[in-house]
Amino acid sequence: MKNQTIIQPMNRMLLLFGALLGAALQIQAQGHSVPDAVLEDHRRVVPGEIVVKFVDAADCDVVYDNMGKALSAFDVQAFLPEGVVVDESKVLFDKKSIDRSLDHKAELVAKSTKTPQEMSMKGISLKNVFQVKLELPEEGAGPDPTRDVLAALNENPLVEYAEPNYVVKLEDFNVDRILTELDVMAMAAAAPMPPTGEPNDPLYSSQANLGQVHLPEVWANHTSGDSTQVIAILDSGVDYNHPDLAANTWVNHAEVNGIEGYDDDGNGYVDDFHGWDFINADNAPLDDNLHGTHVAGIAAAVTDNEIGIAGACWNAQIMPIKVFQSTGVGNASTIAEGISYAANNGATVLNMSFGSYAESSLMLSALENAYATAALVASAGNNGIKIGPCLTCAPHYPSAYSFVLGVEDYPAGTAFAYTNWDQDGPVFTQYANLLNYEVTTPGTGILSTVPNGGYASVTGTSMSAPLMSACVALYQELKPEDSKELMFGSFINTADADYVNLLACIETEPTPQLQVLSATFRDTIAGQNGNGYTESGETIEILPLIKNYWGPTDDVRVGIAFAQYEDTSKADILVSEAALGSVSAYATLQNLDGGLQIQLDENVNNNVDIRFDVSVWSGPDSAYLSTEEVVLNVKNRILLSGLMSEDFTMESGKEYLIVDNFAMGSGTHLTIEPGVKVYISDDKAIIINGTIDALGSSQDNIEFLPENVFWDKLICQGPQGSAQFAHCKFVACNHIEGGGDFEDCRWFDCNGMIEGTYNNVTRCMESERIGGSFLGTYYVNAWYAQDNIFVNNSDRPFWSNYLDFTQFKDNIVMNNWVNSPGVGLARSFEAITQIVIDSANYFGSSSPEILESSIVDFFEDGNLGIAEVNASPQPSSGAHGIVWKVLVNGLDAQDEYEVLDPIGVGEHEFQVYFNRAMDVSVAPKLSYGVT
Repeated sequence: MKNQTIIQPMNRMLLLFGALLGAALQIQAQGHSVPDAVLEDHRRVVPGEIVVKFVDAADCDVVYDNMGKALSAFDVQAFLPEGVVVDESKVLFDKKSIDRSLDHKAELVAKSTKTPQEMSMKGISLKNVFQVKLELPEEGAGPDPTRDVLAALNENPLVEYAEPNYVVKLEDFNVDRILTELDVMAMAAAAPMPPTGEPNDPLYSSQANLGQVHLPEVWANHTSGDSTQVIAILDSGVDYNHPDLAANTWVNHAEVNGIEGYDDDGNGYVDDFHGWDFINADNAPLDDNLHGTHVAGIAAAVTDNEIGIAGACWNAQIMPIKVFQSTGVGNASTIAEGISYAANNGATVLNMSFGSYAESSLMLSALENAYATAALVASAGNNGIKIGPCLTCAPHYPSAYSFVLGVEDYPAGTAFAYTNWDQDGPVFTQYANLLNYEVTTPGTGILSTVPNGGYASVTGTSMSAPLMSACVALYQELKPEDSKELMFGSFINTADADYVNLLACIETEPTPQLQVLSATFRDTIAGQNGNGYTESGETIEILPLIKNYWGPTDDVRVGIAFAQYEDTSKADILVSEAALGSVSAYATLQNLDGGLQIQLDENVNNNVDIRFDVSVWSGPDSAYLSTEEVVLNVKNRILLSGLMSEDFTMESGKEYLIVDNFAMGSGTHLTIEPGVKVYISDDKAIIINGTIDALGSSQDNIEFLPENVFWDKLICQGPQGSAQFAHCKFVACNHIEGGGDFEDCRWFDCNGMIEGTYNNVTRCMESERIGGSFLGTYYVNAWYAQDNIFVNNSDRPFWSNYLDFTQFKDNIVMNNWVNSPGVGLARSFEAITQIVIDSANYFGSSSPEILESSIVDFFEDGNLGIAEVNASPQPSSGAHGIVWKVLVNGLDAQDEYEVLDPIGVGEHEFQVYFNRAMDVSVAPKLSYGVT
């Protein structure tokens, strides 16, 4: 198996995919199809409620009562913007949870290597976490301050994170059929007599899902499950009085045998006999939805009791934890408390048949601390969305985390298309923190318990997850010495084509499964500059990240070679093989003390890719060999980023690359000489706080170009006249802003405007703009625009609130915004009572009737002003040369198109009009075709 991996600088790898979803949401307005479910989850929050985690070192005045409940009079208000009032504030976790999390964090910090599960973990404790309710203004009285509050908190060095209290919903499951008593009796009567050793539950023969993961063979040959396993059902509650669930419901014996009204076990919850209801804050976590009871029955309904269904793990204990309302709605803070309760009270498996596309740091912290003592299982979701990364993909949390077994219903491309799925399978991932869905179990048409002693058939990955939780419980009972990581590998590597195979998982001997996940590079050896980019002539270390997807091995080695057909003159391989050492089960390995080495040739051109095959194996006999293709991108330009605090000159004939946001400091001067090409990486910006002279010539333009697709902006923040641009070309940028003059400049494929206070624009050309306006300002007499050409743009050419359009002279404005040969000034005069353009400008037509019909102003749109245009019948000769009129057999091909006869076989006269004298010494080129 070969996958292509792009080498990323080490200090950037972990950021690459974390920002993917945010970028996807930002470009929604540009027409990319981010799934609605993803957008909704990011928007869905508890109004006015936030969660803020202060750093562990902060003294937040936390004290504990005799039950371990945390209390604090800490003034969160002092950290909020002026005018925002805290209505209520509380510490979210109890002493036991906080102490456990601090111990777990210390363990993570102490480890020299991490498992893939631990790579998802941020090592954030549960100390100093506050749930804060803000006073919101009455409707219509002002904006919601929550966003500003979060921004202010996240900028504070005492804050580890601040986030909304995200709303989380149970999966959108489908109730296929609710069985009546008559249905149950009929199905029981029709069921065949079970063979010896099989459950005698009358509906067992209708539970095909159990056989599809080979549970009957495990029951017969190994175990049917015992009470050492406690499966926490974090859900809408559980009907623990159901006759098919009551005997397997977890009992807190310390409370049952203790004093009523007293916290006998000191866990912070009074009389929690069978779990806890975090919605109603009481000790009766009963189900008022259906979902939780159905989930619980799949995992561990009482089996072989001649009642109803069989549970997958016959005697596991069910711990009901109600964190969702009857509507199926919960929130991150409530769920986090439920997760902590389960971990603190002996749950060995946490079943989570819920999720969200909005990642909560709070829930992540609670989960990674629970993982220290319990296996975590979660449904992958029911929206048919791939995990990604891609613009129409999104990871679903918590199932996507590598330390949570994410459960799909059925592999992609089948009839069960509702399930979310992992397009590259359970092994490979393109996410730096190794997000994946790992396993698949049946979730379609699953029969199980519902409240009030009933049964129903339900479909959803919510039904897949508890079957997996039961399999995990059985595995942990049989193999208590195995790590959770080894268990993960066993489930993944023994699965059938469709579903997990618990029998094979238990009986198969693990072997190593080595794979190259990715590779980072370092340019810090042999006197290299250490800027994090691979540049021609440099000596580069390549450090493969290896993942072992199953059994341990002691002698891991890696090697590198040129990929097939690659040009070997681009680099020399200096170190072709390296030993990494041992790797445990389902763990990662990367040697940061040294690795493979190559030296790039001095003459490799900029932005050239070099393909290498990186291999991993075990021992001298190359056992368990696998190979991945890795791509190294070479830079061969002068790289710029960060803040420049002294004058700087970009020299003529050289190429520069803005690899990250680049700024010139206050009082500095940037000179760009003729012939310079400035390439800007995607979404990066140039900020000029001083002055700039970018003065090209007609023979040697200065070019501002995208390195790949689209760069962000150029902002000149100096005073009037501080920015001078001549003979410059701007391609694929988003925005140019600030005081300055533009002469003989050109813009192509841009998405925005030149906006500023004092700019003059003369003899410039702007075309193929993909959005926004070109000229814009809020100030009187701010623009002087003469002899410019605005042509073939998809949006309005300019806008202003107060612009004196008498300074808009002799310009050519054609074919903008609408499919019109005329003015194309549509929606250009927002919020203006009356606009008069009394200087000569050419608007694409000589016909007053066409001009009049082409203008969109107040009379077509009440949001606009009244436009009065003094149009010239022909364009200015001061602008760059264009063809402005073509007569075909004496008729204007533009203004008189409707009456123009078709051009057929024969002689025809074409008269071509230019706005300025053309060089007659150059013979014109003539072409024609037939359509």
